[in-house]
Amino acid sequence: MSLILLLFLLVFLAGAKPAERGAFFPDYLSLEKSDSVKGIFVIFVFFRHYDQYVELDSIWDQGFSFVNYMLGQMIVVAFLFYSGYGVMCSIEKKGISYVKSLPLQRAFRVWVHYAIAVGLFWIVNLMLGRERSAVKIIGTLLCWDTIGNSTWYIMAIVISYVLAYFSFRFCIGQKKLGAVLLTVFTTGVIFILMPVRPERYYNTLLCFPLGVWWAIYKKEIDNFLKKGKNYAIAMALCMAVTVAANGLRNYHVWIYETASLSFVCTGILLTMKLSLKNPLIQYAGNHVFSLFILQRLPMLYLSETTELEKSPYVFFAVTFVMTFAISALFDWCVDRLDKRTFGRFVNR
Repeated sequence: MSLILLLFLLVFLAGAKPAERGAFFPDYLSLEKSDSVKGIFVIFVFFRHYDQYVELDSIWDQGFSFVNYMLGQMIVVAFLFYSGYGVMCSIEKKGISYVKSLPLQRAFRVWVHYAIAVGLFWIVNLMLGRERSAVKIIGTLLCWDTIGNSTWYIMAIVISYVLAYFSFRFCIGQKKLGAVLLTVFTTGVIFILMPVRPERYYNTLLCFPLGVWWAIYKKEIDNFLKKGKNYAIAMALCMAVTVAANGLRNYHVWIYETASLSFVCTGILLTMKLSLKNPLIQYAGNHVFSLFILQRLPMLYLSETTELEKSPYVFFAVTFVMTFAISALFDWCVDRLDKRTFGRFVNR
């Protein structure tokens, strides 16, 4: 699998364009550029989930396993950062009307899409002869349990949207105060979740408010990094903190949070100097949610009904293609549902 990983890394870099010496891309946080980065990381999420269904014990798999382990939860920090950045940019452009829309158009819409995906997992479980109790189904819908699907990221992003709403609802003209409240509320949620949930539910949460802060101070950050050797120093510092904190991440949640924050900063600094764009990662970035939430479906079904997992390369190829096909169909259906439901509330 190390060779497959290397192949994908080369694909990710296909079409990449470096910035001119001494300059960086001013649109490094544009929707197009962020979609490319999210596309890369949702494929890394696929690698991570795939690894849980196969046995990779060959010497040729060690590189893949090492990269997979070292990335850990870092594969989702870009999703949280870009979401926070996007929320803040929308608040600056649309004001209170956007803030009021966060509970319905963001948090609830994500949950509805998730609930539909849970229904698909329930159907697959029935096909496999696994009966799930009502309590387990309800727990899964609340992101507290699972029937084979991923849950923790959905809880993280829904909580982040809700906290953003409460943080900015009554201080719309004071965006820095709203960002402070969001950071404080997010920290409070981490403390609340620590005794009752596994670390993955909260050890990257602060990347969302980081995106908000970056949006507020983007001009100042850009101007600072353009001066002298500030960019090189910032990149070296972020990389050093990432390596050090990542090596100690399992000792405490705040070390993991530090590693997550420094890792996402490293990635953002990299995209200032390197523009990533090709059809695969652009497509994946445009379909992040469905690719993320549905990729376990073919893995779950095929691992129980066939012996494909004994042939890791075949299992990878089949599940990868099936994931993209299921994702496309899911998004086609959900888009039409959204237009008939949530679309009615736009501009009201």
